[in-house]
Amino acid sequence: KRPLCSPEKTTAGQVEQLISTNMVSGECLDEFTTVCKTTLDLIIPLFQGIETIRIHGDCHRGNILDRMEEGLLLIDFDDMMMGPPVQDLWLLLPGHVAECLVELDLLLHGYSRFCDFDDRTRNLIEPLRFMRIIHFLTWCAQQKDDRSFQHHFPDWGTDAFWIKEIEDLKYQKRMIQEHF
Repeated sequence: KRPLCSPEKTTAGQVEQLISTNMVSGECLDEFTTVCKTTLDLIIPLFQGIETIRIHGDCHRGNILDRMEEGLLLIDFDDMMMGPPVQDLWLLLPGHVAECLVELDLLLHGYSRFCDFDDRTRNLIEPLRFMRIIHFLTWCAQQKDDRSFQHHFPDWGTDAFWIKEIEDLKYQKRMIQEHF
């Protein structure tokens, strides 16, 4: 059975995991908890009644190879899940929704040639971005003892790291609030 891309089922558990395993430095724990829980309260209702299908889950430009004569090849299916199709589209955008309306319209036009698109799910893009930040933080927490990870992310887990992440989460919450 595939995991479900849902703030209630997936992201809330990931937030709890980060908190309960003491991954967030003590100085930042209360602020992290507050921003995550208040953002989850905002976004959980947005996913109610949304149809989910099997999706790639990590469909960004780095996972698309251009094989000249053969065409494009999608790789890296280890994050496949059940979720709203818009999850596989927003990662292809070069920025936040408000900055990429033309690109989003082009993606949706192309997608709609093959499948129906529930236009209500456009509103899920910025909440999905928040969820992806939490997902990445949880993934990092699982990798933190790996030497290669430590080499590539030497500041992971420090107070400075968490202060920046909390600021990013607050910014993302503002993006969600501005959209609604």
